[in-house]
Amino acid sequence: MTVWLSLHGAGVIKPAESSFNITPGEIGSVLRPTDVNALTGSIIFPMPNLPQNALKFVSIEVSFTACNARVDEVAIICDGYKAFQKKSLRKIRDFNTKVSLPDGNIDGLTRGLALSIQVEFQTVSASLEFRWAGLEIAVSPTLPVASPRCESGTWNVMDVRPWDEPREKTEGWIGFSKEFESPPIVMLSLTGVDIGNEANSRVKVYTSEVTSHGFTVHADSWGNTKLYSCGASWIALGH
Repeated sequence: MTVWLSLHGAGVIKPAESSFNITPGEIGSVLRPTDVNALTGSIIFPMPNLPQNALKFVSIEVSFTACNARVDEVAIICDGYKAFQKKSLRKIRDFNTKVSLPDGNIDGLTRGLALSIQVEFQTVSASLEFRWAGLEIAVSPTLPVASPRCESGTWNVMDVRPWDEPREKTEGWIGFSKEFESPPIVMLSLTGVDIGNEANSRVKVYTSEVTSHGFTVHADSWGNTKLYSCGASWIALGH
C-alpha cells in the first residue's frame, strides 16, 4: 500500500540565493524571474517526515500551470543531501515521475525531507504557478491493535480451607478462563472478613506470581487476629 506526503503550492519556498519572486496566486503560488540573467533556478517544497512504516519512495507528482516556463528537474532531499534526482524533464504541465533507489532502501532518510524543483523560464516576463507537489511512499501494512480484555471474579479463603481452621496465611491459585497474550494487570480488593471478636482487624489481601494463565491470591492476618473467613474481588486487564 502507498500513502502521499504533499504540500499545497502556498507552502513553496525559495533558497536564499534565488532572485525569483513568489506571490500568491488563484490556486497556489506564482513564481516569476526578476533578472534576465537568472532565468533558471530551484524552489523547495518542504515535506513532513517519513512515517515509521515507510518502505520506499514510489513517485513524485507536481501540479502546475506555466506560461513560457517549464520544470526541468526534481530531486528528493533528505538530511541535507539529494537522495534521488531526475533531470531533463522539460515538463510544461502536471506530471508524475517514478522514483528508483538502489534496492529501494530508504533507511536513515527520515529527517529534513523536501522536494527540490528546478524551473527554467524562457523570458523575464514568464511565470509558473504551483498548485501542489507530492511524494508517494510505499508503507508496510499497519498491524491491527488488539482490543483490551477484562476478566473478573471473586475468591474466598473457604475455597482453600474450612472456616473453623483459621491461619495467619492463606493462599490460592486463580486461573483465567482464557490465556492473556502477556501477564495482565491484576487489581484486588477486600470484600468482607470474619474474625474473632476478641481481636483487632489486621487483614490484608494481595497477589503474586501473576502470569498470562492466572495468579496467586493471598489473605494474611497477624497479631492476635483470627481470620475465619475473608472474601476478595479481582479484575485483570490486559490483551
